[in-house]
Amino acid sequence: MEKPSPSARDLAAYLICLSFFLLALWLFFRYLFPILLPFLVAWALAYAVRPLALRIGRGTRIPNRILRLVLALLLFGLVGFAAWGIGVRLVRELQKLLATLTAAGEGDPLDGVFSQFPWLAGSAFGEQISGAVRDWVHSLTSHLPTLLSRLMSGVPRAVVALTVTLISCVYFCLDMDGMHAALLRILPERFRERVLSFKNGVFRMGGLYLRSYLTLMGVTFLEMLVGLALLRVDYALLLAALIALVDFLPVLGVGTVLVPWSLFCFITGSPGRGVWLL
Repeated sequence: MEKPSPSARDLAAYLICLSFFLLALWLFFRYLFPILLPFLVAWALAYAVRPLALRIGRGTRIPNRILRLVLALLLFGLVGFAAWGIGVRLVRELQKLLATLTAAGEGDPLDGVFSQFPWLAGSAFGEQISGAVRDWVHSLTSHLPTLLSRLMSGVPRAVVALTVTLISCVYFCLDMDGMHAALLRILPERFRERVLSFKNGVFRMGGLYLRSYLTLMGVTFLEMLVGLALLRVDYALLLAALIALVDFLPVLGVGTVLVPWSLFCFITGSPGRGVWLL
């Protein structure tokens, strides 16, 4: 027996429900998610240290909640210290890049680059390429001060968010089981098992997926940072972060950046660096 095809009314109802769902999702991430983010980070920290706290607590008499709190604070400190160091270095490199691109009295910094390609001069195609590159670089230069000012203006909000995260992490570590039980009691009894099974499945698969991608991205970032630092490349941290981000995207990889960069080094008379980049 053939299934009846959906009517126009059914399709309209589906589209309306989908539109409301997408609108609710956009409103959540636009307005509510930034407010909930410190609490979600605090809960993630407290939840991440639970297995290690249980393993350590088996051979000691220290209460599990105290172990969770100590481990979460240590993890919070390590992550915060690393993020602060990377952020300060990125801001310095952006400031250095801005000063290089807008240096007064030294001429256009792109002149030295285009001088390596004499075939660009005197042809319409070459002029179009050089003009497009100059426009892109000048546009980037005009946006760098705005980016730096936004980064600096976001420091007070970041301090407030970190404070809220730290306080919330303490509460989550001390009574996470009680909070989970209180949340489950809010739900109707018939939905509790479904929510628990859904949570276990999502956390298992999502955790594996996120951990694998973050591990690959972290390894790529460290490889690029060490390699570029050994090559004495300017803006090594900024370039390593950008290359790791490109590697994180689908289809693209580190070769998308390193291979053209290596070819550019061969063309401009730096074969040693080109070989090392390859």
